[in-house]
Amino acid sequence: MTTPATASATDVQQEAPAPCDRPLPGVAQRRATGRLERLLATLRLWRRRAKESEQLSELSDRALRDLGISRSEAWREARKPFWRG
Repeated sequence: MTTPATASATDVQQEAPAPCDRPLPGVAQRRATGRLERLLATLRLWRRRAKESEQLSELSDRALRDLGISRSEAWREARKPFWRG
């Protein structure tokens, strides 16, 4: 029996699993976190679009003229589904 102080490098290599036999630490968690972050970013974008569409539909004719868009263009933009942008 070898003790850790007297173990040779070949003993340690034989006991450790091969790199391809074990997953990289944290890879699955990083992937899940990345997916969650993308989902949250998409939801925030959709919410912002929905809010902007609502605000656009509430603008006065004068404000729309100042922006250089007609009431029909504003209506068309406001009616777009939020997921289509």
